[in-house]
Amino acid sequence: GINTPVSAIEPLEIETGRLSLFPNPAQDQVNLEFDPNWTSNEAVHYLLFNAIGSCVRKAEVPKGIHVQQVDLDGLPNGFYFFQLTQAGKTLGTAKLVVFR
Repeated sequence: GINTPVSAIEPLEIETGRLSLFPNPAQDQVNLEFDPNWTSNEAVHYLLFNAIGSCVRKAEVPKGIHVQQVDLDGLPNGFYFFQLTQAGKTLGTAKLVVFR
């Protein structure tokens, strides 16, 4: 409707479930952990965006995996946003701080 809030950072349609990052803040790598049901039948994709919205990392997480280690080499200190998608639908988002 006309009074529905819209955000450029967080999508309107998000599946219920758990998405977490650890450690956070991170230095060289971060573990992305999410609801195991999300990959029970199909792979998911993660996208990592910097603070200005540019995609700086993306990869597929295979079917059956629910914890993925993500390398942060080459990323400067700052705020980032993970987005997990499956078949074009956003499953979840999470904020990450890289601080060395």
